Formats: sequence, structure tokens, C-alpha cells
Amino acid sequence: MRKRSEAAVKLVLFFSRRRDMDVEEEERYYQFTTTKFFPWLQSHGLAIHEIWLTAYGNEPEQMLGLVAKDIQYVRALLRSQGWHNLITELEQYIEAYQEVVVPFQEGFQIIHPL
Repeated sequence: MRKRSEAAVKLVLFFSRRRDMDVEEEERYYQFTTTKFFPWLQSHGLAIHEIWLTAYGNEPEQMLGLVAKDIQYVRALLRSQGWHNLITELEQYIEAYQEVVVPFQEGFQIIHPL
């Protein structure tokens, strides 16, 4: 049994794609996400648990749930230069970016950006 401090956590990213992107920027965004963003997340111990798209309303367009082994790992990762570089590059294509860390639970969790 894991100690409480070693419990898995979910890092949830909220964002919307920039609406003013032209076709070329849109293509670069998809290239970035498929060849760099998602591979980086997975190679740094973040398992993709869920991806949600908002169909209606004023919430961020996308929600990405990533599972990590524990809160200490996520805190260190979020302070790392690699994370900063990754998110800086992502922010070229998105707006309204937010991160939330919550305890991991199986099944659907309702999580709102801050």
C-alpha cells in the first residue's frame, strides 16, 4: 500500500487553441503536438489518461488529464526548465492555459480550471 504522499496524482491542463491561426500555423500546431508535446509528456513519466474537448460553453476548449506517480514528482517537473520550454512553445498556438493538480481517481472526475 502506498503512503499518502506517494499517491498518484492527475495533472490537468486546460487551454484553447488560438482562433486566429492560419492553415500553416494549424499544421505546425498539430506537428508540434504529435512529434514533440505528447512524446515529451510520456517520456517524462506522465501517462495520458484522458483528453476532453468542450463542445459548447465558455470553458477552455481542451482538457488533458495526465497521471503521475506522486505530487513530489509533478512539483519538480513543473519547476523544470524542460517543462517551461515545452509550455512556452505550446503557448504559441493556444490561449487561456491553466494547470491544476488533483488526487488521481479512476473514472470521470469533474475538474474546473481555477
